[in-house]
Amino acid sequence: MTFKYSFNYLILLALFSASALTAAQESESNKRKHEESFESELERYGIQWHSPEGSKKQKLQISAARHIATSHFDIGIAQDQHIRDHMEDRTLSDVEAGDSNGLFCVFDGHGGSKSVDHVYENFQKTFEHAENCLPLTFQKLDFSLMNHAETHRSGTTAVVAYVKGATATIANTGDSRIVFLRGNQVIDSTVDHKPDSEKESSRIKDAGGFVHTADGDDPRVGGLSCSRALGDWQIRNHPIGVGIIAAPDIKEWALQKNDMLVLASDGIWDVMKNDEVAQGVDSFLIKHGSIDAPALEKTAQWLLAQAIEKGSQDNLTAMLVRIKKIDKEEPSSQESLPKTQPL
Repeated sequence: MTFKYSFNYLILLALFSASALTAAQESESNKRKHEESFESELERYGIQWHSPEGSKKQKLQISAARHIATSHFDIGIAQDQHIRDHMEDRTLSDVEAGDSNGLFCVFDGHGGSKSVDHVYENFQKTFEHAENCLPLTFQKLDFSLMNHAETHRSGTTAVVAYVKGATATIANTGDSRIVFLRGNQVIDSTVDHKPDSEKESSRIKDAGGFVHTADGDDPRVGGLSCSRALGDWQIRNHPIGVGIIAAPDIKEWALQKNDMLVLASDGIWDVMKNDEVAQGVDSFLIKHGSIDAPALEKTAQWLLAQAIEKGSQDNLTAMLVRIKKIDKEEPSSQESLPKTQPL
């Protein structure tokens, strides 16, 4: 009886092991085919993927990519956790079929995901309660984070475009960025909030704070490499955090049909310049032969591939928004110049 039980057990164990091995081999094979297929797809559009010199060969794996098409907007989004232990980038796009209004956001968390998740989950309803006023929305969300102790150790940057008809209202806090493209030309962009920039450094010092620069490291205020962020209340309540604020810069851009907005986290902008992105996006779309939503998704993936190849060490997010249709009369060339709205 004992021998029979043991023998049957060994047979079952062997069958289970063989089945598990086969499943693992099939999974690895499918994964390899997926990676090879994606790399082939990139190469099809002229993208060469090479790992940074001296590093181990890396496989490019897009964590998430999608596209959205409505009567007024084409949107392509790509995100990758890359080499980081956690994914702390979030995106939000709120568009309705037949509606000329659209809300587009990229949030880049730091110190954990509690603050970025709170902002992501509450931004839309806070924006509506604030009657679509972006500065008030940022203020309300920042105070909300202050009142939630579990979020105090973390924070998030935010870059937002609210498109209403032919006007885009832009808000940015931190070092995520929006670039406004017309063809292959940069019309305007947000300006990153870095502690060592003349404007931010002066503001921090006037508030009684200081910027610290260590050898081989980025200039920092309160340990942060950006001088504005939502949250980070544990740092902001300490003397070393004096000067860190959540108030966004606000701009208004007059839009024309086929204009493009590129929203991205600093994983892209750390290694790519505005003009480089503008020229690259335009060239990629020409090679693709289309400017629809699926083409924008591929272009967003291309941006991530380029950033990784150039040595980015951060989470990566890119959102491309094409203005497909404008209900009201398009502005003249003089009216289409960007306008900056002071705080």
